[in-house]
Amino acid sequence: MNQRQNGSGARALTWLLEAEIIIQFHAWEDADAWVAIADALACAPALAVSVVFDHPSAVEAVQTFIERTDGRVMVGMSRIETVWDVDAAKAAGASFLLASELSAAVGRRARSLDLLYMPGVLTRSEAARAYEAGYHAQFLFPADIFGPDHVQSLHGAFPEVHFFPGVNLTASDLPAFRRAGAAAAIVELPVLANPHWRQADIITFVRHLLRAWREV
Repeated sequence: MNQRQNGSGARALTWLLEAEIIIQFHAWEDADAWVAIADALACAPALAVSVVFDHPSAVEAVQTFIERTDGRVMVGMSRIETVWDVDAAKAAGASFLLASELSAAVGRRARSLDLLYMPGVLTRSEAARAYEAGYHAQFLFPADIFGPDHVQSLHGAFPEVHFFPGVNLTASDLPAFRRAGAAAAIVELPVLANPHWRQADIITFVRHLLRAWREV
């Protein structure tokens, strides 16, 4: 089955390619914090954010991000592993889905709902399996294990595929990944580990990432 995207899925892919940096966020803070975080990301600007589906409040966080950023930021969900996860993400308003591995059932459900689904791959054989299934946008995870050279190797083998490496990357990593052919990068938002984080910390962090990515 060819999984080339059209409609909303194609628009989501175009948006993510133009966003360059996708911020991954865990919804472990309270709802008031989500508003502050959403405002900071929109100000930076981070044009795309993915909320990890590892907490009961993740769905509510997606809805808050969408409402607060008013179309300026594309919001997706990470760690989508079951068809029920897909349905919950769709109901929340998510525009794209990241998974740790390829699931045919999850992919079919996402496609039926016109959602961009990026299966997780790491090895060449996993990338080949996803490519043969028709997925031309793939989440390279965890990209820091093999580094930029691996991205270059995969990009050479599958030039039609957009590889999105993530998530434990730093600003200093990004130029090499872009030179290697990465389509965009998915980066964890680590500043929230500091209990005294400020919106300015988030804005500075995102802008530093974008400058590093664009150095190439």
